[in-house]
Amino acid sequence: MVRSNIPSAPYNAAILSGVTASAGELNYTDITTAGTVQASKAVITDGNKDVTGFRNVTATGAVQGATLVGTTSVASPAIDAGSSGAAGSVDIFPGTASRGKIALTAANSAGDTTTTIVNASQAGARTYTIPDALASAQFLLGMQGAVARTATSDGLTTGIIADAGLLQFIAVTSASANNIIVLPTPTPGTIIIGYVGSNGCELRTSAPATVSINGGADASAESAIGANMMFVAICTSATSWHGFTITGTTLAALEAAAA
Repeated sequence: MVRSNIPSAPYNAAILSGVTASAGELNYTDITTAGTVQASKAVITDGNKDVTGFRNVTATGAVQGATLVGTTSVASPAIDAGSSGAAGSVDIFPGTASRGKIALTAANSAGDTTTTIVNASQAGARTYTIPDALASAQFLLGMQGAVARTATSDGLTTGIIADAGLLQFIAVTSASANNIIVLPTPTPGTIIIGYVGSNGCELRTSAPATVSINGGADASAESAIGANMMFVAICTSATSWHGFTITGTTLAALEAAAA
């Protein structure tokens, strides 16, 4: 005798009442894995409400919080992360856990405008790598605004100008004309613009015995910077800096470093 798991009437009538799904349609939920997309299967979000695997979506709908603006007749619908008045972002994670992410976000604009990022026509495949703006000498204008440095008796700690991009403006404070400011590691193309207020200071390279300023080098070589003076130092090679000073309306060569 074969037993059925379906309850006898009147329970089975109540359960089946109004059910019109076919066996094929019911199978759409068979072996469905939450958080993934499988061909001909229902989609169920996982605990994070994320679903991976969508590709070439052409219909109006929502994917991980992004609204697809378009219809089935649009091959490449726009994707809106958030909506007007409700901020959104697009997060891109690397392949290694706990190694940060890239977040594309939008700040308020002065008007109801659109900022568009578009590439120019490329002759071939290209990869553009964004360097560390605060650590790489390959990043132009890596530091925004003036960087404060305080000259010290030995040029250490606050007296060292950090390696922070190709162009930096340094606001120098010095308690004595003998206190020292040290240039960053010499990377050709690096430009340091500095302004020294009261007292002035001495300017050294990171390795004064082998890295010169306007041709001068010695274990304790340094160039004098006067009070209320601006200086510009340009790294021309791995062993040399060249520069000039501006005092009022007077432009002059930066003093060659000497002991």
